[in-house]
Amino acid sequence: MRILLVNDDGIRAEGIQVLALRLREIGKVIVAAPDRPRSAASRGITLHKPLHINNYNMGKSIDAYSVSGTPVDCVKIGISVLTAGKPDLIVSGINAGSNVGSEILYSGTVSAAAEGMIHEIPSIAVSACGSEPYDYEEAASFIARIAPQVTGSGLPRGTLLNVNVPPGTPRGAKLTTIGFKQFESRYEERHDPRGKPYYWLAGGLLPFENPEGVDVQAVETGYISVTPVHFDLNDLAAKAKLEQWEIFQ
Repeated sequence: MRILLVNDDGIRAEGIQVLALRLREIGKVIVAAPDRPRSAASRGITLHKPLHINNYNMGKSIDAYSVSGTPVDCVKIGISVLTAGKPDLIVSGINAGSNVGSEILYSGTVSAAAEGMIHEIPSIAVSACGSEPYDYEEAASFIARIAPQVTGSGLPRGTLLNVNVPPGTPRGAKLTTIGFKQFESRYEERHDPRGKPYYWLAGGLLPFENPEGVDVQAVETGYISVTPVHFDLNDLAAKAKLEQWEIFQ
């Protein structure tokens, strides 16, 4: 099994290094990660400047490269330049912190897996939830167990798996749907040494009670959340309603 491993926390992040060592036990691992943290980069790609690739010493005979771009850039250049043909699996993570609910719309971790999905390669995004110090070993162990099932059975076309591992010892794993999670959009005004103002995003999590069966609730109750995410942005119900408008008659 050939595995392309990417992330959004950067090549030096502990999560990707722990996962690389664990996945090396089940296949050939090629690491392509941003040369610096690129959290919340979403689906951004680099268009107006060149990308640079540098070897990175991760040890243990792992082929690792830092890329001067976004998580999605890492997947694209990983497939096009660093692997001999398409890899059998793409894993994105382990992210430091959760990617549940509406967080997946901003997440560079999930977006990298989505790029693998676009290339019709089975893809998994994985995050360690909670706060520092994160338990990357538990998340890596789960991915090593589920990866052969993903490559053996495949995933439906246009679908990726988004995995979130709670802190502590998980009570088990649950298949979930996407819940709701929203942060307050509040910016603190600060001033540089010359007195010029700048702004820093500082809003906290807004209260919302998620029902049983969604990713947010599963993680909060100590379960590993595994969410099949399918990107189909068509709203067919809205289309049917708009078709009644006079302009479309």
